[in-house]
Formats: sequence, structure tokens, C-alpha cells
Amino acid sequence: MRYSAVLIVPAEMKPQADALGAAMGWGPVSYTIPLGAEETVTHYAARADVPERFVRWVKGLEPLPDQAFQPVVDVLFADVRPDPTCDGDDAAPVLWGRDHLNAVLAERGMVPLPPAPPT
Repeated sequence: MRYSAVLIVPAEMKPQADALGAAMGWGPVSYTIPLGAEETVTHYAARADVPERFVRWVKGLEPLPDQAFQPVVDVLFADVRPDPTCDGDDAAPVLWGRDHLNAVLAERGMVPLPPAPPT
């Protein structure tokens, strides 16, 4: 089964987060949504479909297959819907794609910035 994940990392971790995304098969650049205030990018986000094993890795329920990604996981904010590790009736509503991304950004008070112009 696949789950919708919104993943957010501090801007300085983008290269390492992109490497993790590449290892997951999401392509060489997966954290493509700059976030911040005014023109200052403070974080980057990715919205991806992920398998349950990825959820278990980022929640520390199973060891990562490559410990080189631990620094990314240590600072990663991940919101997964539906969350396969959630017990009980307090599960977050099922959202997917852009709706999921928009809800998480609103909950965290984060604003997407326009992409930087090509250099």
C-alpha cells in the first residue's frame, strides 16, 4: 500500500534530502517546494507517495537501510496520511497530493515561495 507523505527539511539539508529522495526512486531532485517568509527560503518540502517501510524508517520503528541518511531523518518533519503506524481513532483525515500538502503547510503556518529564477 502507498501513503501520501509531506516531507519538510531545513534549507541547509536539501542536498542530503534530495539524495534520500533519489535513493527512494523519486528522482535526483525531489525537495522542490521552497518555503519561508518573503524572499528567504528556510525550508524545502516534497510531497511523495511512500511505502509503509518508509514511514517506519522515519518514525524510528525500523532501522534505516543506509545510516548515511540518519541526519536527514533526524531533522525531517513528515506527515503521512493515512498513517499506518497510528493506533486508535485519532488518525488524521485522509488527504492526498496537493490537498495534503496545502493542509500541512497551513497547519504549520508555512508559505510556499515562488521557485528561484534559473541562473
